[in-house]
Amino acid sequence: MMTRQAGACIQCSCGRCPTSFHVTCAHAAGVTMEPDDWPYVVSITCHRHQSRSSSARQQACQVSISLGQTVISKHKNLRYYSSKVTQITSQMFYEVMFDDGSFSNDTYPEDIVSRDCATLGPPEVGEAVQVKWPDGLFYGAKYLGSNISYMYQVEFEDGSQVLAKREDVYTLDEDLPKKVKRRLVSIRLTYWEDDENTPIPKIQVSFNNTSAATGRLFVARGPQPCIE
Repeated sequence: MMTRQAGACIQCSCGRCPTSFHVTCAHAAGVTMEPDDWPYVVSITCHRHQSRSSSARQQACQVSISLGQTVISKHKNLRYYSSKVTQITSQMFYEVMFDDGSFSNDTYPEDIVSRDCATLGPPEVGEAVQVKWPDGLFYGAKYLGSNISYMYQVEFEDGSQVLAKREDVYTLDEDLPKKVKRRLVSIRLTYWEDDENTPIPKIQVSFNNTSAATGRLFVARGPQPCIE
């Protein structure tokens, strides 16, 4: 008997790449799917383009970032803004392969519940472990190794702060990927005077993606822009 796969397909978002997959098949194969800007709901990257972009990004991530440096960072609203590095810390992560074939390279040691890693250290490579996931459930996995990731606390022009991984922080000398350029927001602060010659700041926020439905002009009574 022959079975036939049916269902809607999704296509790689890189240029005119014709690669397409069923949604469930793509998820099972580890195809990168991320939220995108209007009018596109999701950005999909096939394995061929993912390996190219990953290689270029890994090379760029080798460039060091210093305290106080001005960078472009990802905000909680998934857009990118100019920001300043205020703190640099390092964090050890464990790499595990789950029983369903999915992979994680940023599992915290304390999330390995089958072993007291704080006292005993990491498990043996290949050892079966139980991992507590953010959904509160426990999943079986195999320990593969560890890596150290540097975390950067950055402050945006409105005073808000986030803790970001190196892959979410770009120096001003780096070539920005297309998806970052689409989400990059430029903030310009100018002043004009009212009838009493009082300077009033005018804050203009412009989106590089001209089709963004959320693009609008902010006018505030203070020196700091409002990031939403």
